[in-house]
Amino acid sequence: MRRPARRITDIVSILVRYGFRDWLSSIHIRPRGLKKLKPGRSPRQSRPERIRLAIEEMGPTFIKFGQLLSIRKDIIPQPYIRELSRLQDDVAPIDSQEAKNILVEELGSQYSILEFEEKPQASASIAQVHRVTISGYGEMAVKIQRPGIEQIIEEDISILNWIATQVEHYIPALRPLQPVNLVKEFAKTLRKELNFRVEAQNIIRFSRNFRNSKSIKVPRVYPDISTEKVLLMEFVHGQKLSRLLRDPERMTGEERHRIARDGSRAIIDQVFIHAFFHADPHPGNILVLPDNRLCFLDFGIMGQISPSEQERLHQAIISVTSNDYERLAEIVLSLVGRSGDVDTDAFRTELFEIIDQYINLPLENIQVSTAVQEIFRIITNHHLIIPSKYLLMNKAIITIDGVAKELEPGFTLAGLISTVVRKVLRQQFNPKRARRTMVEITSDYASLAKAFPRESRDILSQLRQGRLGILFKIEGIEPLRKTLDELGSRLIYGIILTAVLVSSSLIFSSGLPPLWKGVPVIGLAGFAIAGIMALNYVLNLIRHYFRERWK
Repeated sequence: MRRPARRITDIVSILVRYGFRDWLSSIHIRPRGLKKLKPGRSPRQSRPERIRLAIEEMGPTFIKFGQLLSIRKDIIPQPYIRELSRLQDDVAPIDSQEAKNILVEELGSQYSILEFEEKPQASASIAQVHRVTISGYGEMAVKIQRPGIEQIIEEDISILNWIATQVEHYIPALRPLQPVNLVKEFAKTLRKELNFRVEAQNIIRFSRNFRNSKSIKVPRVYPDISTEKVLLMEFVHGQKLSRLLRDPERMTGEERHRIARDGSRAIIDQVFIHAFFHADPHPGNILVLPDNRLCFLDFGIMGQISPSEQERLHQAIISVTSNDYERLAEIVLSLVGRSGDVDTDAFRTELFEIIDQYINLPLENIQVSTAVQEIFRIITNHHLIIPSKYLLMNKAIITIDGVAKELEPGFTLAGLISTVVRKVLRQQFNPKRARRTMVEITSDYASLAKAFPRESRDILSQLRQGRLGILFKIEGIEPLRKTLDELGSRLIYGIILTAVLVSSSLIFSSGLPPLWKGVPVIGLAGFAIAGIMALNYVLNLIRHYFRERWK
């Protein structure tokens, strides 16, 4: 998508006003009129604080990107994390009549809106929620996408991608952070959030996981009448936990303990048992129902872990409880990526030191979120890249841990995780699971045994016909090959140029005919050819320099 010039100017103006002219210059963003802009930085505001204020002024896409960065404690310094965590995307709601018109258009003529509550239940940058009554369905909650938000987001994503490309090209120190991939990942997540059909499927899956729960309520969703822009679901009566926390006297000590326990257990089960979890369980996304059950809201962004990754997480938990640090290090290394050389021995030693601090502590003294943060710090210090799914997992655990401690200061997740360990161990040694694993292994070996004779005949046949070869692939050789090719071409060019100059000089000095005004014509032509070759060589060098600089 083409980058809108006016929007770029607005963003640059905001950054300059908050004192980031130096940063813009460092990534070679110098639009017209930049010199006329005056910085509006306040000496009382820190740089992280000014970044937050600038992002809030840039609009919803940048706010959501800032919120994504706020979970990247592996790459963002703590002062910036603290400010980015304060970003909120609460915005003024659109006109209720406009929202109703969108709902009417999306539903079509098949359904009638019997009642539409003008005041929204919630309003954010992408959508707002109203209470409605639909013919044939009764009272419902409807999430309505803001008009034009998709185009705004796409334009902003194209600008973010451009800025990330500039950063990656001109600031080598930030290349290991992969800014362009970070923006691509963000764009993928945000586009999913814009499609309410995806959220409807998330709710259905979440509901299936908690169908037997006595402490968690999941609203029923209606995918048959929901669309990409409107999401219709059951209206759940309750109070947001964020409101209850502002008035502590509305909850008894027992109620606070029960909410902390049930909310935390739900997230731990989502992560380690269901492998599908709510990525942002802050108090504004949790309803407390009259019967004391909890209801999670906003299923736009969910974390998901594959079965093989879940298996490795289970093995990691078992490794911790059995003091098998070698195995734990191997599992962690298999779950993360690498951005450089890794000293695995040093990594294992640091991991052992961290785990050893907690292994003999009573459960009530173990701060799970702190321990996880320390492990993440070791991972990033050793040039390892943490996949976004584990960062979302980390955010979910830290958020619910903070909520639980706000409800009950002495609450700890460690006891709940020990329950998960017991569940995992029961799963590991479950006879049904063991039989299923044996069947899978037997099936794999049977397939291998069946294919082995045929594959062996093929290899022997190729060997007899001289068609069997071994392919060697050396990683990182391509840039070296390209450099050697360029050097070889320049060397040959230089030899030819030298030969032309030398031969022309010899002809010129010998006076070899034909002559023109006493000057050998062949020698003169040789000098002309040498001059053209030299000029072409210089022009190619200049062109190569600017191509490398601006690509």
